[in-house]
Amino acid sequence: MDRKDFLKQAGIILTASCTGAILYSCSNPADGEFSDDNIVNSTDPGFTVDGNHIKIDLGSEAGQIISQLNGWLLIRDRRILVINTDGQNINAFSSQCPHAACATSWASSNGNLTCTCHGSVFTGEGEVIQGPATRDLTFFESELTTEVYIITLP
Repeated sequence: MDRKDFLKQAGIILTASCTGAILYSCSNPADGEFSDDNIVNSTDPGFTVDGNHIKIDLGSEAGQIISQLNGWLLIRDRRILVINTDGQNINAFSSQCPHAACATSWASSNGNLTCTCHGSVFTGEGEVIQGPATRDLTFFESELTTEVYIITLP
């Protein structure tokens, strides 16, 4: 192998290694509560979409998750985060992080939401407590009844 071929091979290997490391670091959830159960779509059982309202049946699997203290969901297709802050109050936010607009990479721990793209952390009330984000999450109006949780989109 001559020098030119060696450098070409080394460059390919280095590029592949760096690309793999970058993809791994951007896709790993932060330490905390995370499972596939937390990622849902509004077309899943237990969801009803009516105009700008998304209803979650509290008897459904998703509804049972958000009925628990610190239970949370990422409604991926609608880019919505939902979190139960104290066992009774549930909040809904845009899942688009105000830092770099990542919308589908989230985790939760101790009632806080973490954008795992770059590490911004928000309270269950949507307030930024750790950057790089400098703005709070966008809040959506919502209503909790005994049977459903209703999110009103703008």
